Amino acid sequence: MNYNTTTKLKYNGFLGFIFSLLPGAGQMYMGLMKRGLQLMVVFFGIIALDSFLYLEELLLVFLIPIWFFSFFDSHQIYKAIKQGEEVKDTFAFDIPSKTFGKYHIGIGLIVIGLLALIRRLTHALHYMDLSHEMRVLYTNIERSIVPVLLIILGIWIIRRSKKKRQNPQGP
Repeated sequence: MNYNTTTKLKYNGFLGFIFSLLPGAGQMYMGLMKRGLQLMVVFFGIIALDSFLYLEELLLVFLIPIWFFSFFDSHQIYKAIKQGEEVKDTFAFDIPSKTFGKYHIGIGLIVIGLLALIRRLTHALHYMDLSHEMRVLYTNIERSIVPVLLIILGIWIIRRSKKKRQNPQGP
């Protein structure tokens, strides 16, 4: 979708500001659904991933820059629309599939899974005491299932990716 607002601007600046506080909502308010949805999925996906993996580092390293990018991006888009410029609904993060493929996703899953697994194991060693040993062990095994599955999924993706590179004409 292309939005060219050469006529009078119909977006409320105050509402645009309020929506821009939530990553992706400001873009969606201005009709840029692809861009807004991508920002929302990335932002809330990191929060969901953190809630499963207990990696608080994800929040600081990724959420804060994504929030600032989304906030200022929505204000730049608002200014462009207000000035009558054409604004295309493109993805905020356009990653070409030729440079970033399944192999890289597999490596990312393994790294995230390993980090989460190490985090769980260090917590298990830190909090273990004889009176609560079984409860702590059970909790940590339970919380380690998702990281182990991510590692297995990552290895599987990498192996499939290598097979397709070696045999590009196969299934």
